[in-house]
Amino acid sequence: MKRKIAAISPLGLLTLAACGGSSSSSNFSEQTIKIIKGPLQNANVFLDYDQDGILDAGETTGSTDASGVVKLTPTSGTYDIVATTDNTTVDTYSGRAVSSITLTAPKGAEVVTPLTTLLSDGVNVATASSNVATALGITLPDGETLLTYDPFATGSAISDADKLAYEKATTQVVNVL
Repeated sequence: MKRKIAAISPLGLLTLAACGGSSSSSNFSEQTIKIIKGPLQNANVFLDYDQDGILDAGETTGSTDASGVVKLTPTSGTYDIVATTDNTTVDTYSGRAVSSITLTAPKGAEVVTPLTTLLSDGVNVATASSNVATALGITLPDGETLLTYDPFATGSAISDADKLAYEKATTQVVNVL
């Protein structure tokens, strides 16, 4: 009895490997994101998978709490973070309503601020963060970038003077935006 051996191309093997079972569970972890111009309560936040700046059907969305925090679980590995404000959004540091602004940050940011909005994909974040912070008179702690720095963090050793300087800088940027 003769046995026939069929040849399969590497592309065919790849196709067969892709035919394995699928899972409906996400491989992405929940992310905690803080929206700051002073912590913003009731900001609308979404993960912009098609990176067009518009909330589309299927994009993960949520609203911030009194600390400016929202927890979102991505369903895609590529996205920008977008936060929008309306007449119900409050800057809990100043106590003022903050409406009609859009703030952005790239994937991986822990904070979204007027300053992260100045950063764009494809730049060296550490260098750009340092340059933007220096230009606005903000001193970033060692190891921090504008994508991670939260001067309003609970238990933070940031002085009230530094918080005020940060608030003034972000207000200047918001006025330009």
